Amino acid sequence: MQGTLKLVRDVRYRRGPFAEARARADAGAEWAALLGDEADVRRILERFVLAGATAKSVASELNVSLRQFYRLYTRMLEMLDAGLRRSPAFVAPATSKTELELEHARTLLMHGRWDDAQTYLSHTLASRPGTRLAIAAMLLLAGAQADRTDFEGARATIERAMGLVGEVEPDRRLQAVCRIAMAQSYVAYAGGFYSGALAYAEESFERGAPETRTLTHHEVRALARDRIYLGVVQQEAGDSRRAMHHFREALSLLRRLPTPPGAELSQAYVQLAIAGTAFADDVAESIGYAEEGLRIAQWHGLRHEEVWAHLALGMLQMMSGRNDEALRSGETALGVARAVLKGDPMARALFVNNRLQIAIGSPARGLQLLDEARPHVPAASLLGGIMEICQARTHQALGDADGTVEAAGRAIATMESRSSTHYIGIAYWARGAVRLRRGDPACKSDAERAIHYLERGAVLPDYANALELSAAATANARHADLAREVRAAMRA
Repeated sequence: MQGTLKLVRDVRYRRGPFAEARARADAGAEWAALLGDEADVRRILERFVLAGATAKSVASELNVSLRQFYRLYTRMLEMLDAGLRRSPAFVAPATSKTELELEHARTLLMHGRWDDAQTYLSHTLASRPGTRLAIAAMLLLAGAQADRTDFEGARATIERAMGLVGEVEPDRRLQAVCRIAMAQSYVAYAGGFYSGALAYAEESFERGAPETRTLTHHEVRALARDRIYLGVVQQEAGDSRRAMHHFREALSLLRRLPTPPGAELSQAYVQLAIAGTAFADDVAESIGYAEEGLRIAQWHGLRHEEVWAHLALGMLQMMSGRNDEALRSGETALGVARAVLKGDPMARALFVNNRLQIAIGSPARGLQLLDEARPHVPAASLLGGIMEICQARTHQALGDADGTVEAAGRAIATMESRSSTHYIGIAYWARGAVRLRRGDPACKSDAERAIHYLERGAVLPDYANALELSAAATANARHADLAREVRAAMRA
Protein backbone atom coordinates (compact mmCIF):
# COMPACT_ATOMS: atom_id res chain seq x y z
CA MET A 1 0.00 0.00 0.00
CA GLN A 2 3.09 2.25 0.04
CA GLY A 3 2.48 3.48 -3.50
CA THR A 4 -1.07 4.58 -2.64
CA LEU A 5 0.07 6.25 0.58
CA LYS A 6 2.70 8.20 -1.34
CA LEU A 7 0.11 9.41 -3.88
CA VAL A 8 -2.27 10.51 -1.12
CA ARG A 9 0.47 12.35 0.75
CA ASP A 10 1.66 14.07 -2.44
CA VAL A 11 -1.88 15.34 -3.00
CA ARG A 12 -2.35 16.45 0.61
CA TYR A 13 0.99 18.27 0.75
CA ARG A 14 0.75 19.51 -2.88
CA ARG A 15 4.03 17.96 -3.94
CA GLY A 16 5.51 16.88 -7.27
CA PRO A 17 2.92 16.20 -9.96
CA PHE A 18 0.14 17.41 -7.64
CA ALA A 19 1.51 20.90 -7.06
CA GLU A 20 -1.20 22.30 -9.36
CA ALA A 21 -4.80 22.66 -8.18
CA ARG A 22 -6.09 21.12 -11.41
CA ALA A 23 -4.04 17.97 -10.84
CA ARG A 24 -5.39 17.59 -7.31
CA ALA A 25 -8.96 18.11 -8.51
CA ASP A 26 -8.53 15.46 -11.23
CA ALA A 27 -7.11 12.99 -8.72
CA GLY A 28 -9.90 13.75 -6.26
CA ALA A 29 -12.62 13.11 -8.85
CA GLU A 30 -11.05 9.80 -9.86
CA TRP A 31 -10.50 8.65 -6.29
CA ALA A 32 -13.97 9.64 -5.12
CA ALA A 33 -15.40 7.22 -7.69
CA LEU A 34 -13.37 4.41 -6.07
CA LEU A 35 -14.84 5.10 -2.62
CA GLY A 36 -18.45 4.33 -3.50
CA ASP A 37 -21.15 5.63 -1.17
CA GLU A 38 -19.17 5.57 2.09
CA ALA A 39 -19.87 9.15 3.17
CA ASP A 40 -17.39 9.34 6.05
CA VAL A 41 -14.54 8.00 3.95
CA ARG A 42 -15.38 10.38 1.09
CA ARG A 43 -15.45 13.27 3.58
CA ILE A 44 -11.92 12.41 4.70
CA LEU A 45 -10.79 12.45 1.08
CA GLU A 46 -12.45 15.82 0.43
CA ARG A 47 -11.46 17.62 3.63
CA PHE A 48 -8.27 15.98 4.90
CA VAL A 49 -6.55 14.98 1.65
CA LEU A 50 -7.78 17.51 -0.92
CA ALA A 51 -8.55 20.56 1.25
CA GLY A 52 -5.63 20.01 3.65
CA ALA A 53 -7.70 20.35 6.83
CA THR A 54 -6.22 18.96 10.07
CA ALA A 55 -7.10 15.48 11.31
CA LYS A 56 -8.55 16.95 14.50
CA SER A 57 -10.90 19.34 12.64
CA VAL A 58 -12.15 16.64 10.27
CA ALA A 59 -12.73 14.26 13.18
CA SER A 60 -14.80 16.99 14.82
CA GLU A 61 -16.81 17.51 11.62
CA LEU A 62 -17.55 13.77 11.50
CA ASN A 63 -18.27 13.69 15.25
CA VAL A 64 -15.80 10.85 15.80
CA SER A 65 -12.73 10.42 17.99
CA LEU A 66 -9.24 10.95 16.56
CA ARG A 67 -8.64 7.20 16.85
CA GLN A 68 -11.81 6.49 14.82
CA PHE A 69 -10.73 9.13 12.30
CA TYR A 70 -7.48 7.27 11.62
CA ARG A 71 -9.39 3.99 11.28
CA LEU A 72 -11.56 5.64 8.62
CA TYR A 73 -8.44 7.11 6.99
CA THR A 74 -6.89 3.63 6.82
CA ARG A 75 -10.14 2.33 5.33
CA MET A 76 -9.94 5.04 2.67
CA LEU A 77 -6.36 4.06 1.84
CA GLU A 78 -7.31 0.40 1.52
CA MET A 79 -10.23 1.20 -0.80
CA LEU A 80 -8.07 3.47 -2.96
CA ASP A 81 -5.29 0.88 -3.06
CA ALA A 82 -7.69 -1.86 -4.18
CA GLY A 83 -9.20 0.36 -6.86
CA LEU A 84 -5.90 1.71 -8.18
CA ARG A 85 -4.36 -1.74 -8.37
CA ARG A 86 -6.99 -2.73 -10.90
CA SER A 87 -5.03 -0.45 -13.26
CA PRO A 88 -2.01 -2.21 -14.83
CA ALA A 89 -0.14 1.10 -14.76
CA PHE A 90 -0.04 0.93 -10.97
CA VAL A 91 1.94 -2.31 -10.95
CA ALA A 92 5.69 -1.79 -10.69
CA PRO A 93 7.11 -2.67 -14.12
CA ALA A 94 9.32 -5.66 -14.71
CA THR A 95 12.18 -4.34 -16.83
CA SER A 96 14.20 -6.70 -19.01
CA LYS A 97 17.82 -6.19 -20.01
CA THR A 98 16.72 -5.24 -23.53
CA GLU A 99 14.25 -2.66 -22.21
CA LEU A 100 17.03 -1.12 -20.13
CA GLU A 101 19.22 -1.02 -23.24
CA LEU A 102 16.46 0.76 -25.19
CA GLU A 103 16.05 3.34 -22.40
CA HIS A 104 19.80 3.95 -22.48
CA ALA A 105 19.71 4.37 -26.27
CA ARG A 106 16.84 6.85 -25.93
CA THR A 107 18.88 8.83 -23.41
CA LEU A 108 21.85 8.89 -25.79
CA LEU A 109 19.61 10.25 -28.55
CA MET A 110 18.23 12.98 -26.30
CA HIS A 111 21.80 14.02 -25.54
CA GLY A 112 22.59 14.23 -29.27
CA ARG A 113 24.99 11.28 -29.19
CA TRP A 114 23.73 9.81 -32.44
CA ASP A 115 26.74 7.63 -33.28
CA ASP A 116 26.78 6.06 -29.82
CA ALA A 117 23.03 5.43 -30.00
CA GLN A 118 23.26 3.78 -33.42
CA THR A 119 26.08 1.50 -32.27
CA TYR A 120 24.14 0.57 -29.15
CA LEU A 121 20.92 -0.15 -31.06
CA SER A 122 22.73 -2.23 -33.68
CA HIS A 123 24.15 -4.33 -30.85
CA THR A 124 20.68 -4.69 -29.32
CA LEU A 125 19.18 -5.85 -32.63
CA ALA A 126 22.04 -8.31 -33.17
CA SER A 127 21.09 -9.99 -29.88
CA ARG A 128 17.74 -10.97 -31.50
CA PRO A 129 15.26 -9.60 -28.94
CA GLY A 130 11.57 -10.49 -29.18
CA THR A 131 9.48 -8.97 -31.96
CA ARG A 132 7.98 -6.14 -29.92
CA LEU A 133 11.37 -5.02 -28.61
CA ALA A 134 12.98 -5.44 -32.03
CA ILE A 135 10.40 -3.04 -33.50
CA ALA A 136 11.07 -0.57 -30.66
CA ALA A 137 14.83 -0.75 -31.32
CA MET A 138 14.33 -0.24 -35.07
CA LEU A 139 12.16 2.80 -34.51
CA LEU A 140 14.75 4.37 -32.21
CA LEU A 141 17.39 3.58 -34.83
CA ALA A 142 15.26 5.32 -37.48
CA GLY A 143 15.14 8.39 -35.23
CA ALA A 144 18.93 8.39 -34.93
CA GLN A 145 19.27 8.12 -38.72
CA ALA A 146 16.80 11.00 -39.23
CA ASP A 147 18.74 13.18 -36.77
CA ARG A 148 21.81 12.65 -38.97
CA THR A 149 19.69 13.50 -42.08
CA ASP A 150 19.95 9.92 -43.37
CA PHE A 151 16.28 10.03 -44.29
CA GLU A 152 16.52 7.18 -46.82
CA GLY A 153 18.07 4.95 -44.18
CA ALA A 154 15.44 5.98 -41.63
CA ARG A 155 12.59 5.13 -44.00
CA ALA A 156 14.20 1.77 -44.84
CA THR A 157 14.52 0.95 -41.12
CA ILE A 158 10.86 1.80 -40.59
CA GLU A 159 9.95 -0.50 -43.50
CA ARG A 160 11.82 -3.30 -41.75
CA ALA A 161 9.84 -2.63 -38.58
CA MET A 162 6.56 -2.65 -40.51
CA GLY A 163 7.46 -6.07 -41.85
CA LEU A 164 7.47 -7.46 -38.31
CA VAL A 165 4.04 -6.19 -37.27
CA GLY A 166 2.35 -9.42 -38.34
CA GLU A 167 4.43 -11.32 -35.76
CA VAL A 168 3.25 -9.15 -32.84
CA GLU A 169 0.58 -10.55 -30.49
CA PRO A 170 -2.86 -9.69 -31.96
CA ASP A 171 -3.91 -7.58 -28.97
CA ARG A 172 -0.71 -5.48 -29.26
CA ARG A 173 -0.65 -5.16 -33.06
CA LEU A 174 -2.51 -1.85 -33.25
CA GLN A 175 -0.16 -0.39 -30.68
CA ALA A 176 2.82 -1.43 -32.83
CA VAL A 177 1.27 0.24 -35.88
CA CYS A 178 0.79 3.44 -33.86
CA ARG A 179 4.40 3.37 -32.67
CA ILE A 180 5.49 3.13 -36.31
CA ALA A 181 3.32 6.13 -37.22
CA MET A 182 5.03 8.14 -34.47
CA ALA A 183 8.43 7.18 -35.88
CA GLN A 184 7.32 8.28 -39.35
CA SER A 185 6.20 11.54 -37.79
CA TYR A 186 9.62 12.12 -36.26
CA VAL A 187 11.41 11.48 -39.55
CA ALA A 188 9.20 14.13 -41.19
CA TYR A 189 9.83 16.52 -38.30
CA ALA A 190 13.61 16.09 -38.47
CA GLY A 191 13.42 17.16 -42.11
CA GLY A 192 11.35 20.23 -41.24
CA PHE A 193 8.10 18.93 -42.75
CA TYR A 194 5.70 19.92 -39.99
CA SER A 195 2.46 19.11 -41.81
CA GLY A 196 3.63 15.54 -42.46
CA ALA A 197 4.87 15.18 -38.89
CA LEU A 198 1.53 16.31 -37.50
CA ALA A 199 -0.45 14.10 -39.87
CA TYR A 200 1.43 10.94 -38.83
CA ALA A 201 1.32 11.78 -35.11
CA GLU A 202 -2.37 12.64 -35.09
CA GLU A 203 -3.12 9.46 -37.06
CA SER A 204 -1.33 7.51 -34.34
CA PHE A 205 -3.45 9.06 -31.60
CA GLU A 206 -6.70 8.71 -33.56
CA ARG A 207 -6.10 5.04 -34.36
CA GLY A 208 -4.66 4.08 -31.00
CA ALA A 209 -6.76 6.16 -28.58
CA PRO A 210 -6.18 3.61 -25.79
CA GLU A 211 -8.25 3.31 -22.65
CA THR A 212 -5.55 4.45 -20.26
CA ARG A 213 -6.85 2.29 -17.40
CA THR A 214 -5.73 -0.80 -19.34
CA LEU A 215 -2.17 0.39 -20.00
CA THR A 216 0.94 -0.86 -18.24
CA HIS A 217 3.46 1.43 -16.57
CA HIS A 218 5.73 1.31 -19.66
CA GLU A 219 2.82 2.06 -21.99
CA VAL A 220 1.63 5.05 -19.94
CA ARG A 221 5.15 6.44 -20.02
CA ALA A 222 5.42 5.94 -23.79
CA LEU A 223 2.06 7.61 -24.36
CA ALA A 224 3.09 10.60 -22.21
CA ARG A 225 6.31 10.84 -24.20
CA ASP A 226 4.29 10.88 -27.43
CA ARG A 227 2.07 13.65 -26.07
CA ILE A 228 5.13 15.75 -25.23
CA TYR A 229 6.56 15.22 -28.71
CA LEU A 230 3.28 16.13 -30.42
CA GLY A 231 3.05 19.25 -28.26
CA VAL A 232 6.54 20.32 -29.35
CA VAL A 233 5.61 19.91 -33.02
CA GLN A 234 2.35 21.81 -32.51
CA GLN A 235 4.17 24.64 -30.74
CA GLU A 236 6.83 24.98 -33.42
CA ALA A 237 4.19 24.72 -36.16
CA GLY A 238 2.33 27.68 -34.67
CA ASP A 239 -0.42 26.35 -32.39
CA SER A 240 0.82 26.98 -28.86
CA ARG A 241 -2.62 26.57 -27.24
CA ARG A 242 -2.96 23.12 -28.75
CA ALA A 243 0.60 22.36 -27.67
CA MET A 244 -0.23 23.27 -24.06
CA HIS A 245 -3.17 20.87 -24.21
CA HIS A 246 -0.83 18.00 -25.13
CA PHE A 247 1.67 18.88 -22.39
CA ARG A 248 -1.12 18.94 -19.80
CA GLU A 249 -2.41 15.61 -21.11
CA ALA A 250 1.10 14.21 -20.64
CA LEU A 251 1.15 15.43 -17.04
CA SER A 252 -2.27 13.88 -16.45
CA LEU A 253 -1.00 10.54 -17.76
CA LEU A 254 2.15 10.66 -15.65
CA ARG A 255 0.14 11.37 -12.51
CA ARG A 256 -1.54 7.99 -12.93
CA LEU A 257 1.73 6.34 -11.95
CA PRO A 258 2.64 5.87 -8.28
CA THR A 259 6.14 7.19 -9.04
CA PRO A 260 6.08 9.32 -12.22
CA PRO A 261 9.35 9.15 -14.21
CA GLY A 262 11.34 12.31 -13.56
CA ALA A 263 12.53 12.83 -17.14
CA GLU A 264 9.08 12.99 -18.73
CA LEU A 265 7.64 14.91 -15.78
CA SER A 266 10.34 17.58 -16.05
CA GLN A 267 9.99 17.73 -19.84
CA ALA A 268 6.22 18.27 -19.65
CA TYR A 269 6.60 21.14 -17.17
CA VAL A 270 9.41 22.77 -19.15
CA GLN A 271 7.58 22.48 -22.46
CA LEU A 272 4.51 24.06 -20.84
CA ALA A 273 6.78 26.93 -19.82
CA ILE A 274 8.20 27.29 -23.34
CA ALA A 275 4.75 27.26 -24.91
CA GLY A 276 3.79 29.98 -22.43
CA THR A 277 6.29 32.36 -24.05
CA ALA A 278 3.60 32.98 -26.68
CA PHE A 279 1.11 34.41 -24.17
CA ALA A 280 1.52 37.60 -22.16
CA ASP A 281 -0.98 36.51 -19.51
CA ASP A 282 0.89 33.26 -18.81
CA VAL A 283 4.41 34.55 -18.07
CA ALA A 284 4.28 34.24 -14.25
CA GLU A 285 2.61 30.82 -14.45
CA SER A 286 5.12 29.70 -17.06
CA ILE A 287 8.03 30.71 -14.84
CA GLY A 288 6.49 28.49 -12.16
CA TYR A 289 6.36 25.58 -14.61
CA ALA A 290 10.02 26.10 -15.56
CA GLU A 291 11.07 26.24 -11.91
CA GLU A 292 9.16 23.02 -11.16
CA GLY A 293 10.79 21.33 -14.17
CA LEU A 294 14.20 22.49 -12.94
CA ARG A 295 13.54 21.24 -9.41
CA ILE A 296 12.58 17.79 -10.71
CA ALA A 297 15.57 17.63 -13.09
CA GLN A 298 18.08 18.58 -10.40
CA TRP A 299 16.53 16.22 -7.84
CA HIS A 300 16.86 13.28 -10.25
CA GLY A 301 20.22 14.33 -11.72
CA LEU A 302 18.75 14.73 -15.24
CA ARG A 303 21.25 16.95 -17.03
CA HIS A 304 19.44 17.20 -20.40
CA GLU A 305 16.23 18.26 -18.65
CA GLU A 306 18.18 20.66 -16.42
CA VAL A 307 19.59 22.41 -19.50
CA TRP A 308 16.13 22.97 -20.95
CA ALA A 309 14.66 24.15 -17.66
CA HIS A 310 17.38 26.81 -17.38
CA LEU A 311 16.83 27.82 -21.02
CA ALA A 312 13.08 28.15 -20.51
CA LEU A 313 13.67 30.29 -17.44
CA GLY A 314 16.09 32.45 -19.41
CA MET A 315 13.55 33.05 -22.17
CA LEU A 316 10.81 33.99 -19.69
CA GLN A 317 13.12 36.24 -17.67
CA MET A 318 14.12 38.00 -20.90
CA MET A 319 10.44 38.57 -21.72
CA SER A 320 9.94 40.08 -18.27
CA GLY A 321 12.81 42.51 -18.78
CA ARG A 322 15.05 40.70 -16.26
CA ASN A 323 17.99 40.51 -18.64
CA ASP A 324 20.72 39.89 -16.05
CA GLU A 325 18.82 36.90 -14.65
CA ALA A 326 18.09 35.69 -18.19
CA LEU A 327 21.76 35.78 -19.09
CA ARG A 328 22.72 33.87 -15.93
CA SER A 329 20.12 31.20 -16.69
CA GLY A 330 21.35 30.89 -20.26
CA GLU A 331 25.00 30.65 -19.25
CA THR A 332 24.20 28.07 -16.57
CA ALA A 333 22.37 26.00 -19.18
CA LEU A 334 25.28 26.33 -21.59
CA GLY A 335 27.78 25.22 -18.96
CA VAL A 336 25.83 22.02 -18.35
CA ALA A 337 25.12 21.52 -22.06
CA ARG A 338 28.81 21.70 -23.03
CA ALA A 339 29.50 18.93 -20.52
CA VAL A 340 26.80 16.48 -21.64
CA LEU A 341 25.19 17.40 -24.99
CA LYS A 342 26.11 17.10 -28.65
CA GLY A 343 24.29 17.47 -31.96
CA ASP A 344 20.73 18.83 -32.12
CA PRO A 345 20.22 19.58 -28.38
CA MET A 346 23.61 21.29 -28.14
CA ALA A 347 22.88 23.44 -31.19
CA ARG A 348 19.47 24.45 -29.81
CA ALA A 349 21.00 25.43 -26.46
CA LEU A 350 23.41 27.67 -28.35
CA PHE A 351 20.57 29.14 -30.44
CA VAL A 352 18.65 30.16 -27.31
CA ASN A 353 21.78 31.74 -25.83
CA ASN A 354 22.31 33.56 -29.13
CA ARG A 355 18.86 35.10 -28.69
CA LEU A 356 19.62 36.09 -25.10
CA GLN A 357 22.91 37.74 -26.10
CA ILE A 358 21.12 39.79 -28.76
CA ALA A 359 18.47 40.80 -26.20
CA ILE A 360 21.12 42.28 -23.88
CA GLY A 361 22.86 44.07 -26.77
CA SER A 362 25.76 41.67 -27.40
CA PRO A 363 25.20 40.44 -30.97
CA ALA A 364 28.93 39.89 -31.54
CA ARG A 365 28.91 37.32 -28.73
CA GLY A 366 25.74 35.91 -30.26
CA LEU A 367 27.57 35.40 -33.56
CA GLN A 368 30.35 33.52 -31.76
CA LEU A 369 27.77 31.15 -30.32
CA LEU A 370 26.42 30.43 -33.81
CA ASP A 371 29.95 29.61 -34.96
CA GLU A 372 30.17 27.17 -32.04
CA ALA A 373 26.83 25.63 -33.09
CA ARG A 374 27.81 25.07 -36.72
CA PRO A 375 29.57 21.68 -36.27
CA HIS A 376 26.45 20.34 -34.55
CA VAL A 377 24.09 21.23 -37.42
CA PRO A 378 23.66 18.69 -40.23
CA ALA A 379 23.03 20.07 -43.71
CA ALA A 380 19.54 19.76 -45.25
CA SER A 381 17.92 19.51 -41.83
CA LEU A 382 15.30 21.41 -39.86
CA LEU A 383 18.16 22.58 -37.67
CA GLY A 384 19.97 23.99 -40.71
CA GLY A 385 16.99 26.21 -41.53
CA ILE A 386 16.77 27.42 -37.92
CA MET A 387 20.49 28.19 -38.04
CA GLU A 388 19.93 30.49 -41.05
CA ILE A 389 17.12 32.27 -39.18
CA CYS A 390 19.44 32.83 -36.22
CA GLN A 391 22.08 34.16 -38.61
CA ALA A 392 19.58 36.62 -40.11
CA ARG A 393 18.55 37.91 -36.68
CA THR A 394 22.18 38.23 -35.56
CA HIS A 395 23.36 40.08 -38.69
CA GLN A 396 20.37 42.41 -38.34
CA ALA A 397 21.40 43.20 -34.74
CA LEU A 398 25.00 43.80 -35.92
CA GLY A 399 23.81 46.24 -38.57
CA ASP A 400 25.11 44.00 -41.37
CA ALA A 401 22.45 44.69 -43.99
CA ASP A 402 23.80 42.45 -46.74
CA GLY A 403 24.46 39.57 -44.36
CA THR A 404 20.93 39.88 -43.00
CA VAL A 405 19.26 39.82 -46.41
CA GLU A 406 21.36 36.87 -47.60
CA ALA A 407 20.76 34.76 -44.47
CA ALA A 408 17.05 35.62 -44.38
CA GLY A 409 16.68 34.71 -48.05
CA ARG A 410 18.35 31.33 -47.50
CA ALA A 411 16.17 30.66 -44.45
CA ILE A 412 12.96 31.51 -46.26
CA ALA A 413 13.91 29.43 -49.29
CA THR A 414 14.87 26.48 -47.08
CA MET A 415 11.98 26.55 -44.63
CA GLU A 416 8.95 27.95 -46.45
CA SER A 417 8.81 25.15 -48.99
CA ARG A 418 8.62 22.61 -46.18
CA SER A 419 6.49 24.07 -43.45
CA SER A 420 4.60 26.97 -41.93
CA THR A 421 6.55 27.17 -38.67
CA HIS A 422 6.43 30.54 -36.97
CA TYR A 423 10.25 30.62 -37.01
CA ILE A 424 10.06 31.77 -40.65
CA GLY A 425 8.52 35.04 -39.49
CA ILE A 426 11.81 36.00 -37.79
CA ALA A 427 13.59 35.85 -41.16
CA TYR A 428 10.91 38.02 -42.77
CA TRP A 429 11.14 40.51 -39.90
CA ALA A 430 14.96 40.74 -40.09
CA ARG A 431 14.92 41.26 -43.86
CA GLY A 432 12.01 43.70 -43.61
CA ALA A 433 13.86 45.81 -41.02
CA VAL A 434 16.83 46.15 -43.40
CA ARG A 435 14.58 47.00 -46.33
CA LEU A 436 12.79 49.63 -44.23
CA ARG A 437 16.10 51.34 -43.46
CA ARG A 438 16.97 51.24 -47.16
CA GLY A 439 13.62 52.72 -48.15
CA ASP A 440 12.73 49.59 -50.11
CA PRO A 441 8.92 49.30 -50.43
CA ALA A 442 9.29 45.50 -50.26
CA CYS A 443 9.56 45.99 -46.48
CA LYS A 444 5.76 46.17 -46.39
CA SER A 445 5.28 42.66 -47.75
CA ASP A 446 8.02 41.36 -45.42
CA ALA A 447 6.21 42.94 -42.46
CA GLU A 448 2.94 41.35 -43.57
CA ARG A 449 4.55 37.91 -43.88
CA ALA A 450 6.32 38.30 -40.54
CA ILE A 451 3.03 39.00 -38.76
CA HIS A 452 1.34 36.14 -40.63
CA TYR A 453 3.81 33.69 -39.09
CA LEU A 454 4.60 35.27 -35.74
CA GLU A 455 1.05 35.90 -34.57
CA ARG A 456 0.51 32.13 -34.51
CA GLY A 457 2.40 31.11 -31.41
CA ALA A 458 5.80 32.79 -31.60
CA VAL A 459 7.74 34.10 -28.62
CA LEU A 460 6.06 37.41 -27.75
CA PRO A 461 9.11 39.69 -28.32
CA ASP A 462 9.29 38.40 -31.91
CA TYR A 463 5.60 39.16 -32.45
CA ALA A 464 6.08 42.66 -31.01
CA ASN A 465 9.04 43.21 -33.38
CA ALA A 466 6.86 42.29 -36.36
CA LEU A 467 4.06 44.62 -35.24
CA GLU A 468 6.54 47.49 -34.83
CA LEU A 469 7.97 46.83 -38.29
CA SER A 470 4.48 46.90 -39.78
CA ALA A 471 3.64 50.14 -37.96
CA ALA A 472 6.81 51.79 -39.26
CA ALA A 473 6.47 50.46 -42.81
CA THR A 474 2.75 51.07 -43.29
CA ALA A 475 1.85 53.66 -40.61
CA ASN A 476 -0.59 51.09 -39.19
CA ALA A 477 -1.62 52.71 -35.89
CA ARG A 478 -3.44 49.57 -34.71
CA HIS A 479 -0.25 47.54 -34.99
CA ALA A 480 1.70 50.23 -33.11
CA ASP A 481 -0.83 50.16 -30.27
CA LEU A 482 -0.86 46.35 -30.18
CA ALA A 483 2.95 46.24 -30.03
CA ARG A 484 2.92 48.56 -27.02
CA GLU A 485 0.28 46.42 -25.34
CA VAL A 486 2.27 43.22 -25.91
CA ARG A 487 5.47 44.70 -24.50
CA ALA A 488 3.68 46.20 -21.50
CA ALA A 489 1.94 42.90 -20.76
CA MET A 490 5.24 41.00 -20.77
CA ARG A 491 6.58 43.22 -18.00
CA ALA A 492 3.38 43.41 -15.95
